[in-house]
Amino acid sequence: PGAEGLAVVPDGSALITGGAPGLLRWPVSRSEGGTLRAGPPASLPFLEGLPTGRLCLGADGRTLAAVVDVERGRAVVVDLDDPGRRPIEMAGHRGLDRVELS
Repeated sequence: PGAEGLAVVPDGSALITGGAPGLLRWPVSRSEGGTLRAGPPASLPFLEGLPTGRLCLGADGRTLAAVVDVERGRAVVVDLDDPGRRPIEMAGHRGLDRVELS
């Protein structure tokens, strides 16, 4: 619903979306007939309810960067394996609409 960003977990077991409802994790499964199914989604505890834009998932599958405010140029980086860890915030890049991790 209203997804603006999409990331695929490296092992293919889930999708992560960003948009108006915040970050959502969609488990992916395959039926016996081979049909892929995604969902139902679950909210990730990071930035819960905060609208997010484009996403980038690191190759490690645990580091996620998300745009959270294009006008003010804010993005955050979270550790998906450590929900208690405070997100790293980057700000001051007006017009920021995409992030990349390397």
